[in-house]
Amino acid sequence: MGINAGITLEDIATMSGVSKATVSRVLNNSAYVSEATKNKVEAVLDELSYQRPNANVKWQVDYDEITIVVDNQQNASGAHTFFGGIFSTLENQAHELGLSVKLVRVPRSLNLFSDKLKQSRAIILIGVDNKNVLDMVREQQVPTVIINGVDSECQISSVSPDYYLGAYMATRLLIKNGHSRIKMLTSNINHTTRLRQEGFRKAMNEAGMSTQNCIIDFEKLDPVNSPQDTDFAASRLLPSIIENGELDDYTAIVCMCDMIAISLTDTLEEFGISVSDKFAIVGFDNIEASRFNSPPLTTITSEISGLCTMALNTLVQVSNNPSTAGARISTAVTLIERESTQITVENTPK
Repeated sequence: MGINAGITLEDIATMSGVSKATVSRVLNNSAYVSEATKNKVEAVLDELSYQRPNANVKWQVDYDEITIVVDNQQNASGAHTFFGGIFSTLENQAHELGLSVKLVRVPRSLNLFSDKLKQSRAIILIGVDNKNVLDMVREQQVPTVIINGVDSECQISSVSPDYYLGAYMATRLLIKNGHSRIKMLTSNINHTTRLRQEGFRKAMNEAGMSTQNCIIDFEKLDPVNSPQDTDFAASRLLPSIIENGELDDYTAIVCMCDMIAISLTDTLEEFGISVSDKFAIVGFDNIEASRFNSPPLTTITSEISGLCTMALNTLVQVSNNPSTAGARISTAVTLIERESTQITVENTPK
């Protein structure tokens, strides 16, 4: 949790009787604040024991607000979701640097999107890398970074967990536990999801195992997902997949994300199938619900705080040197083993 957790710029602004922008200017030692106003804000900061940005952190930028762009289907307000966790962490870290954030959702009609971006001085996109959206962002000509996505033209720098490695590690665990009949449930909607599939293929190929017919892509089965489909339509598609026997010959399943894995365990339970006796299952993201699933999910986790710090550092670099070449940065991932992979091939029913 951040050093100033629970204290927002709005709180400070309300208590000081000034705007959030003014609070940011005081925190950034801006010259454009009167001495009287500065003293008033600093008195509130002292009252709240608010720790000011570290003087050693070179946050030399000419803006006091970051526009955070998310897809209209993402749940950025729920800290229990992957994207929600990124947004809340990013918001806290920005506040610690004396910056406020503005949330902008990509509307269904992109004609409205440009208006939403007006007045933006810096932009971070979370899980948004649609080419048309990126083209409109580029038109703003402001420092921009993508979290959990990539710019196909590599003009905008991006920071993402190492999805390729994560899926590779998850599949290797199952292989190490003796599984050779391994299925992958995914939804190849963008670059980051396709990386997970490639990591799965890499591990299988290294072990001399075929991946033919081993991948179920929900995007091909149901390309139109609603905002309610936080599991990429898995809960709607899995019943027919199970009824058709598409999982019958497999003992282990790699899921593209925890929400798919949770929907899988729920659906198997509805069919009267004991997950612990039948399948070893691995998720991805380590969302809060993964710990409380039945059985608790083995999953891949990324350190969200480090991911957000890297994104902010990259934004600073781009802000201070606009000619910086675009980069694709991968952050470390870790395998967390829980009960969902305790079953090995030796005690898996044939």
